[in-house]
Amino acid sequence: MAGTGPNMSGRGTLLEYLVLCLETLCGHWLRAGEVVRNPGVLVGERAAGVRSRG
Repeated sequence: MAGTGPNMSGRGTLLEYLVLCLETLCGHWLRAGEVVRNPGVLVGERAAGVRSRG
């Protein structure tokens, strides 16, 4: 989540945990019922729970 540069430092794992804590405190997680705007490239629409148009 923090990116390539910070993760290649000596304390990459600690930085990742700090970023996860900040994300949690700021409330940047999806909540139940929210729309997934970009389900991802490697995940199919059915696996992501996205309804197809049509």
